[in-house]
Amino acid sequence: MGHRRRLIDGPLAVAAALACLLGATPVSTPSGLRQITVGKPATQLTFAPIGGTLGPMVVPGKPTIVIVFASWCSACVDEMPRNVKDYARFKDRVNFLGIDYVDSANGGDAMIAKFAIPFPVERLGLDVSAVKPAPAKGSGVDPIQLHGVTPTTIALILPSIQSQMPALYPTLTDIAARCAKLSESECLAYAHSKGVSLDPDGHLVAPPKTPAGATVSLPVTFVIAGNGTVVRRIEGYDPGIDSIAAALADIGIR
Repeated sequence: MGHRRRLIDGPLAVAAALACLLGATPVSTPSGLRQITVGKPATQLTFAPIGGTLGPMVVPGKPTIVIVFASWCSACVDEMPRNVKDYARFKDRVNFLGIDYVDSANGGDAMIAKFAIPFPVERLGLDVSAVKPAPAKGSGVDPIQLHGVTPTTIALILPSIQSQMPALYPTLTDIAARCAKLSESECLAYAHSKGVSLDPDGHLVAPPKTPAGATVSLPVTFVIAGNGTVVRRIEGYDPGIDSIAAALADIGIR
């Protein structure tokens, strides 16, 4: 059996958590994506493809596959060639859609071009509809946990933070710059002094929920049946299993 890999939405989780600590706007799942819920109908949801016009997400009587990805998600990059093959195999019977999630336009467009993604793609940014006050100093708030971000990889999340949550960029830039000159233990201690707890082992585990709602782990794919009901949520990438084909087989499409 293959090993399912998931690249946690690290930049988004970091932004959400640090926003609560520093007083910036917390980040939650964009509303359009949050409404795709297993067991619930998706017939009222809309989809706005890049360069296209707003329309319904679901085609009546036709199953829909919604693939959520980002250019900074390594597992999404690994998975995309198989997604494109699945599209070629099922496109006459299944509607395929993509969601470029919390990505820069340049990064998303480059990924679309690299894999010649043939299905429509919508670009979703941040949902900043909810604002929570920052905790008061000295309130005993636990350090922010940056799951999957190690002292040697913290610099890699900076471009996403700079473009998506610029208010948080200076804090993480400072930590990354200091850590470049420190040992691992010294880096962990310095980050902790700034209210940030790094992950020395690089474990890819689900981030905690933000006050505004659940964050999203990538890659994730939603399977919507022909009657418009969301029937599956596929998380992570397993190179040994074609999860889309297996999910479609469960609803009678082979």
